[in-house]
Amino acid sequence: MFATLCDQKGWPCYACTSLTDFLKTIEKLTPRTIITRYRLEDGYSDEVLSLISASARFATTRVMVLLPANAPTLQEIRQVDLGADCVMRDPLRLEVLLAHVGRNRGRVKGSAETAFVPEHTFEIAGVTVHANQFLLAKGGRSVEVAPQVVALLRLLARSVDKVLPYPFIYSELFNRRFTGDTSNARVLLAKAATNMDQLGVDFRTHIKVIAKSGYLYQHQAPREPRGNAKRTAV
Repeated sequence: MFATLCDQKGWPCYACTSLTDFLKTIEKLTPRTIITRYRLEDGYSDEVLSLISASARFATTRVMVLLPANAPTLQEIRQVDLGADCVMRDPLRLEVLLAHVGRNRGRVKGSAETAFVPEHTFEIAGVTVHANQFLLAKGGRSVEVAPQVVALLRLLARSVDKVLPYPFIYSELFNRRFTGDTSNARVLLAKAATNMDQLGVDFRTHIKVIAKSGYLYQHQAPREPRGNAKRTAV
């Protein structure tokens, strides 16, 4: 129904049935407005917001998130913190939704929007992370990584020589409360380590797993005594 109303106004509209479908579609487009449900078929709006916020290409794109009527206030606040320009709740009024889209289409780009947005990069374990492009680079080589890997590396780089606690990891990366099961964090850390391996960096030597607490990233990998080398498990 909404897509039909947009077509009647002559506004190009692309409907995506899943997060996977959205990721494929967004490779070819730079939309003025993105409207997403909080819960998608294969993911959440968090992943949409993380992608849009991390790329300079979408500096002028406005994102609207649609929440269930009974969604907690903290969930709404989190969407705003992640970069949502507008958060609405069920029941939705299509005329209000159309008004928002129309306003975004008629926006006059200000200097902040037309200015060049520099690429965001940071370093970790001797590797340069190009956050906007989801790339790791070292010595003329590069490897593409998942957005969540970049997010994890950013958290670790910001907490060098400090324990990054599991509750914070799960809140920031998985949008849920930590219950004691570290499997999701271990899988994500293993992905990051595999990506680093492709660049010749043994990331495991920089990470210390603190039982029941979290991960400790050390910029300088500690040296193990000869004959007693032990690789940190991820």
